[in-house]
Parts: sequence; structure tokens; C-alpha cells
Amino acid sequence: MPRQVGDTPTDLVTRLLSAGHPVSADVLARFADVYREARYATHTVDERMRQQARDALQRLRAELTAEVTHDIG
Repeated sequence: MPRQVGDTPTDLVTRLLSAGHPVSADVLARFADVYREARYATHTVDERMRQQARDALQRLRAELTAEVTHDIG
């Protein structure tokens, strides 16, 4: 999904979901939540937050890879 100038993370996620992309809404929401917390929190990003981001990214990658594999054959 190409980014558009001025896109927020929420804008991009909304377009991904509305385009029928095979990505789970819950994994995107979790990833966006940890991003917002890291971006706007006044506390330090801790290992728990890093692990949440890694977990969400791994799941997102698995979902996107499964779609590519399925389309190819």
C-alpha cells in the first residue's frame, strides 16, 4: 500500500483495511498502539514495548508473506 504525503499511521492502516488487504485488524491496532505509546509517552521505551512491536511486526510479516505465497501458487 503506497503512502501518501501527509499520511498518519492511522490513515495508512485505515486504507490497508478498507482495501481488503489480508492483514488482521488486531495486529495493526496493536502495532499502532505501541507506536503511539513510544512516540508520545514521556517515559522510556522499555523491553516490554520493544517485544510488543517485534511480535506485531513478525505477525504482520507472516500474514503478508502468506498472501504473497498464496497468490504465486
